[in-house]
Amino acid sequence: MWDPICAWLERHFPSLGGHADPANGFPPHIHWQGGAVVDSPDDARREARRQLRDGVDVLKFMASGGVMSTGDKSTERGLLVEEMAAAVAEAKNRGKKTMAHAQAQEGIENALKAGVDSIEHGFYLSDWAIEEMIKRDVTLVATLTAVQQIIDHGVESGIAPDSVEKAKVAQEAHQNSLLRAFRAGVRFAMGTDAGTPFNYHGDNAQEIRHLLDLGLNIWDALEAATIHGAELLDIPSGLIAPGYLADLILLPDNPIDHPPTLWTTSERRQVIKQGQLVKRLDSVDPVEPKEATV
Repeated sequence: MWDPICAWLERHFPSLGGHADPANGFPPHIHWQGGAVVDSPDDARREARRQLRDGVDVLKFMASGGVMSTGDKSTERGLLVEEMAAAVAEAKNRGKKTMAHAQAQEGIENALKAGVDSIEHGFYLSDWAIEEMIKRDVTLVATLTAVQQIIDHGVESGIAPDSVEKAKVAQEAHQNSLLRAFRAGVRFAMGTDAGTPFNYHGDNAQEIRHLLDLGLNIWDALEAATIHGAELLDIPSGLIAPGYLADLILLPDNPIDHPPTLWTTSERRQVIKQGQLVKRLDSVDPVEPKEATV
C-alpha cells in the first residue's frame, strides 16, 4: 500500500483558558485530545523544543479564540506575541514551519509579529495584516468549508448553539477579509479545518467550490489546492514537473471548463500517488500499487 504524505503536527499551543485548552468548554461531541497549554515565553520555548525533539514538522499556535470552544470568542486574542515568538525562533532554528489559528484581528497581528509562516482562518484581517502577509509571503488558509458546514447543519444536528451563533456572526466578515486579501495579492493555500462538524477528510475539494464562490478564479483556486499548499509544507508535490512527486487524479472533464468535476467524487477516474495507481473507477477499494502510465 502507498503511504500518504503528511506534515506531522502534534499538540497545539493554547493559552490557559483559550481556544484548544481542553478545559475550555468544548461540546461533548468534540473529542479533543488537548493542547499543550503555555502561559509564558519559557513555557512555549520548552514545549517547542520537546515537540521538535520528537520529530514534528509544524508547530501550531492558538493566537485567538475560536468557534467550536464555547468558553471564548473569535474576537478574543489568544497567545501573546512574545509567547509565540519564543516557539517560532526554535522552529526556525530547526528549519521547521509554524502556523497560527488566528481569527481575531489582534490575534492575527500578534501571530504575524511573532513570525509565523501561515494564518489559518483569518476572520478579521486588518489592512496592516494584509500588507504584512504580502511583504513576508505569509500564506492564508481560508477554511471556508468549516464555517459553512456549521451554519448549514445548525443546532438541529447537535452543534452547540454558541458555536453556530459565532459562525453566523463571523461569516460575512470572514468572506470580506478573504476577498480583500485575495485582491491585494495574499498567497492562498487550500485547507478545510477537517474535524469540525460535517467537515470530513476526503471531501476537501468542497473548499475549491467555496473559493470560487468567494471570487477566486479557477486557476487561483487550483494553485491554492496544489502547489501553494505543497510549498507551504515543503512537500515536493503539487506540480507536474521533473523532481516532483507524481500525485495526480484523472477526471472526465477539464476542471478549467467544468470545475464541479473536482468536487464530485464519482467523477474521479483514477488516483495516482507517487507514480503508482492506487484507485480506479471500477473499484471502490484501493488497488495493489503498480506503476502508472499516463
